[in-house]
Amino acid sequence: MIEILELSEQITEMKYEILPDRKEENKFIAEITTEIREFVKANNVSRFVIDPVTPMLIGEDDFINAMMNAFAIPGVITLVTSNVRASVVSFFGIEEYYYSGIIKLEFTDATYGTRTMSIIKMRGGSYDPAPFNYRITNDGIVPAEEAPVSPSSIGSSILRPIRDIV
Repeated sequence: MIEILELSEQITEMKYEILPDRKEENKFIAEITTEIREFVKANNVSRFVIDPVTPMLIGEDDFINAMMNAFAIPGVITLVTSNVRASVVSFFGIEEYYYSGIIKLEFTDATYGTRTMSIIKMRGGSYDPAPFNYRITNDGIVPAEEAPVSPSSIGSSILRPIRDIV
């Protein structure tokens, strides 16, 4: 079962309330995380996704540390997505230190719909750091070398190779 909770508006309102007075940061964290933790426990959630976490954060080490620790729920796998800037793996440049694993997804070739996945960090186990190229096609996610290159195979992309247009 998948349950989607939309919190964007509430988070934006709460952030604007606390930004003028930084003393309210702990209240902000407590209000967001308490409600979410209660939902997770009440519904026996085993996997929890925050997509993306960036709007919830204020770019300070202490704030990010408190927020990430509050989402560490025993017995629950938490997956967090974050927007990134250029060549870094997190928006504020510090979030990655709080996570057990980091998988970076990139668009490498928009013309053919090729994307790259790289495991940057995975605590507690071995992994292959080599980039993995894949495509999202009508048949699902497939390795790039196995995916047909015809425009019809590229998900919902409006981009087409020039050779197919001419």
